[in-house]
Amino acid sequence: MYKSIAKINLFLEVTGKLDNGYHTIETLFYPLNNIADKIEYIETENEGIQLFSKSEGFPLDKTNLCWQAVNEYAKCADISLNCNITVEKNIPIAAGLGGGSSNAATILNILQKKYNRISYSKLLEIAKKLGADVPFFLNPQPAIANGIGEGVSKIDFSFPKLHILCINPKFPVSAAWGYKNYTKIATCATLDNLLLGLKNNDIAQIAKNIHNDLESGLLRKFPVIQMLKDFAEKNGAMRAIISGSGPTIFAICATESKKEDLEIVLKNKYNHLIVL
Repeated sequence: MYKSIAKINLFLEVTGKLDNGYHTIETLFYPLNNIADKIEYIETENEGIQLFSKSEGFPLDKTNLCWQAVNEYAKCADISLNCNITVEKNIPIAAGLGGGSSNAATILNILQKKYNRISYSKLLEIAKKLGADVPFFLNPQPAIANGIGEGVSKIDFSFPKLHILCINPKFPVSAAWGYKNYTKIATCATLDNLLLGLKNNDIAQIAKNIHNDLESGLLRKFPVIQMLKDFAEKNGAMRAIISGSGPTIFAICATESKKEDLEIVLKNKYNHLIVL
């Protein structure tokens, strides 16, 4: 089994819109090693790519990024790949945590490790073709991304350990919807100040400067998200905001014990949520 981890966006600013409809962003990716899917890749004699998963809403056809990752790698490497891929989903689907992108990148890494038939630059090209977040997951470390999310630059200092709890309200939101319905809202938060807070391990400055432009539309459409944000901040979180295009909220806490206390309170009051 291979591990396919989640991410959150500690900062996400929409910077423009391209002629093709895609939005440009500046974002700070932060990997969550404790939240991960498990992927099994097995070569078979049966022709084609077969996908297996017990998770509802996980496509088992050509629309799946895992299928596309194998197909694109095979074309680029000029080889035939017949395989069974089993995905054990622990990252909620369409949740703003990058699960599909992470799965695709994990498959690309598996294939490159097994066959080593293409250069890293070609692997990166495939990743960019599959999705804006996929290049980040090829080597998931804290990173700044620009463009539509594909221009990844690693951070040049060691990140502090952040005490983060993810709260998923158990309904999906598509990225397309999130970008279509957001409204730009003025904020004092800046990426530079966030990076300075992270560099100095200043949790108060970190909490003050986490930000997501895409929150606005989600909060208008889904009042439950604001309710959960407020509850988290009243019960131990220094800040709670949406990750990516949502609807998952991540709560940042000052200590591990405060995070654990918040998890207990959340699970006791809202037993229908996914708390990670």
